[in-house]
Amino acid sequence: MATEDRNGALLAVVLAVIDDEAEAHASFTAIDIHRAVRHEIDPAPMDEVEDVLALLGLCMLGGVRSDGRGGFLAGDPIADVRARLRALADSTTDYGRHYGAVFDNPDVDDRY
Repeated sequence: MATEDRNGALLAVVLAVIDDEAEAHASFTAIDIHRAVRHEIDPAPMDEVEDVLALLGLCMLGGVRSDGRGGFLAGDPIADVRARLRALADSTTDYGRHYGAVFDNPDVDDRY
């Protein structure tokens, strides 16, 4: 599985687990998420789960928040988090479309 595919699959599985936790209004840890995703993603990605939780904890995404005891609580509704992730992906695509040709052009003198 390509890295991009694996990252996308991991993100999707972690979001699904967080969505389940949100319904239960339960606190969870990276270890709890790891236990849930290790059957879906092989090999078991503990450090990757921690990275996904750190990403989702960014205020621009609002996917998780600290429970104040070393764990997490679900943040904003998962549909909102997915929309924010999609908007970020779209903005990078737009950037590449508009500016990528300039930066990738070997004939452009971009020395500063």
